[in-house]
Amino acid sequence: MRAPSLALALALSLSVAPAWAQDEAPAPGEPAPPAEAPLDEEPLPADEGSAPSAREQALEERVRALEERLNAVEGVTPTLPQEPPPPPEPGEDETQTGAAAILLNLADRIELHGDVVGNYVWNTNDPPGPRKDRNLLRVSDPDHDTFGLVWTSLSLSRSLKDEAGLDWGFKAEVAAGRMVEETLSLDPEFNGGDEINVGEAYAELQLPTLLRIRVRLGRAYGWFGTESLHLGDSQLTTLSVLANFTPYTNTGLFVEVELLEGLTYMQYVGNGSEVVIDNNDAKTLGGRLSYQPLDTLSFALHWIWGAERDDNVHDQRWQLELDVVFEPLEGTELYAMLHLGQEEGAAVNSAGVAKFGGGSLALRQGFLLEKDGAAEWHQLVFMARGTVYRDQGGANSGLDQTLSEVSLGVEFAPLQYVWVRGEWRLDTSSRKDAFFGKRGVRNRRHQDTWTLAMGVKF
Repeated sequence: MRAPSLALALALSLSVAPAWAQDEAPAPGEPAPPAEAPLDEEPLPADEGSAPSAREQALEERVRALEERLNAVEGVTPTLPQEPPPPPEPGEDETQTGAAAILLNLADRIELHGDVVGNYVWNTNDPPGPRKDRNLLRVSDPDHDTFGLVWTSLSLSRSLKDEAGLDWGFKAEVAAGRMVEETLSLDPEFNGGDEINVGEAYAELQLPTLLRIRVRLGRAYGWFGTESLHLGDSQLTTLSVLANFTPYTNTGLFVEVELLEGLTYMQYVGNGSEVVIDNNDAKTLGGRLSYQPLDTLSFALHWIWGAERDDNVHDQRWQLELDVVFEPLEGTELYAMLHLGQEEGAAVNSAGVAKFGGGSLALRQGFLLEKDGAAEWHQLVFMARGTVYRDQGGANSGLDQTLSEVSLGVEFAPLQYVWVRGEWRLDTSSRKDAFFGKRGVRNRRHQDTWTLAMGVKF
């Protein structure tokens, strides 16, 4: 029984022996090789210059096999370095987060604008006495034989996007100068008579609706007419009689709706014209319907209705005006205004119904077109305007009279933001006591004035 047991033990030892033992079994009578060292122990260094033993080769093969199996099971693969993504192309939106996004959003489309206008005016009637208010029925140049700072303004604004969607905006403008007394400071409760005042101050919101709706709350320039208190943007240096007798400013709520492409309507509800703090218990309503079928042609229908006088809610005043702007040729601009209105209890002599209205036609013809990048302007412009106005009852001018005006002017703009103008104007009245004469009394039908003005805008 001893021989079979020995053979069985030898067979079992061969079946569990390592691979190297199966490859190199010891010859009978030779000592058994030492036991295999654990894999986590350092193998003994081989003698320098000697070839690796069979055991070392086997160990290296087993390590490589285990590494391959581990990579296959865990999916561990070498990660090659990747190139950084290319920078965004110009015009692409970059996502901003945190405080930087808030600051960028606040600063988006914020603009700073301003203008300065100075002038010298000579009235050929040469009325003696104080120079102030010698040129009657004039707003932009009311003083005779004096140099003056007519208008200077500075505004900070954020315009609304010219596309649908939720958006916000604002404007804050401060103006100073002689013309401010005649236009912006007519409210005795809000810097009345001062030469510095708030021209515009409002906040506005565009609603995310199918019809583009814009809501504005605050004080804004009046929407009547085609002329502007910013004289550099007006047709001539002086404002016409029609511009003198329509609202300069309105304070309240404005809602504008884009009905169709090129067709918009603005609805207004607020205080009486020119006042920031309401002077009676009634509110004034108004609106504007604008239509621009072509880039060179636009129409606007304006209206306003309400009680305007202090502590009076019964006597209503209304005004209606149609404006047309047409550019038939390059450099040729035509402006037409047709006005009609009345006010109850406002007639100077009878306290009856005062009726008023008139029309105006203006022309600007530009020459010597200049270009600076995308900006274009005419260095030389000839200007002309004619106006007729009937003030029945004298509610606006203080006299029951018919007024006419003829103005001729020339403009030279050596730079885009700099202009110089010379203008001659003749005012004529149906009354003999309409204007000041040489003796300092109102005994003239006519009033001739020459104006030299210069302005800078940015």
